[in-house]
Amino acid sequence: MPLRIIAEELKLAPSGPGEAELRACFANLVVGIEQQHIDAARAERRLLEMASAFNRSPVRNHRTLLREHDRAMSLFGTQDHYFRPGPLNDYLDRPAVTIQANEDGLLGMFWLSPGARASAADIASAFDDGACIGVVGAPDRAIWLTPLTDEVEELLKRAQDSFCTPSERADIGRRMVALLGLAHIKPTAEILAMVTRDSMGDLLFDRPDDRVELGPAGSTAIEARGHRRFRAWPQQEPGPYGRTYDTDEAARAAAASAEFGALEAVSCPMPMSAFQKCIVLGSLTAKTLDDSEAYLEALGVKNRDAADLLLQLSDMIGL
Repeated sequence: MPLRIIAEELKLAPSGPGEAELRACFANLVVGIEQQHIDAARAERRLLEMASAFNRSPVRNHRTLLREHDRAMSLFGTQDHYFRPGPLNDYLDRPAVTIQANEDGLLGMFWLSPGARASAADIASAFDDGACIGVVGAPDRAIWLTPLTDEVEELLKRAQDSFCTPSERADIGRRMVALLGLAHIKPTAEILAMVTRDSMGDLLFDRPDDRVELGPAGSTAIEARGHRRFRAWPQQEPGPYGRTYDTDEAARAAAASAEFGALEAVSCPMPMSAFQKCIVLGSLTAKTLDDSEAYLEALGVKNRDAADLLLQLSDMIGL
């Protein structure tokens, strides 16, 4: 089914769940292809799979197409990931931080003994004792890296203070989730911050499949498929790294138009030995998200619907 026919169907479908997310996903794809951050031929193949699955579905609406989009993006080979290598030039001497969510003891089961269900505090204690095993990150997904600087650094300093109370720690966790746009983390999850031993400039890894050695890469629409609040390109000047979308309205209002949130890069999963610290940031007892329309305006697609963006993708790849 050509993308143009799907676009016509979407125009007739009532708006509802999934529409705002779908618009953001298509906007990321459009800009990624325009700026050659994503291989157009590979994108065409995945969009064809999306269209075919959508055609077979008994229900055709925005939510269905969003589901098929995410499924198609997940089929990109690992050689297609990490397509925008390059350093965060202003932060080469700073360590990197990745945020991990311990939901119902999941990280304990992954990092400690088989079947273990451990709290975030137990995981941090085991890490200090050298008892954590395995790698940080899922095999087929990128992990997200943020330079240890500015507000991120201040939050982690507060969390490591021995006088930090549980309520203060929960506030720190909620702020970190808002700052990094981690809208997918469940409100009941415990948050852990993992700090690398090496600086951003010294981090190296072999890209999966072709074993090309790279530094951290700027994320593309492929890696950001499950990250609903990531601006895959800076608002003002496109470049190798984008910013996350700060989900706190007051923080966005206080920042410059393109400077809220935090710079982020991605890497393939890293061994536990690559990290020097595991810091507990508390349990998210509550969480509020931003207005979807405000997010779409920050992406520059507030007044464009999913069908319009799909038509643009059709023109770009001829599908």
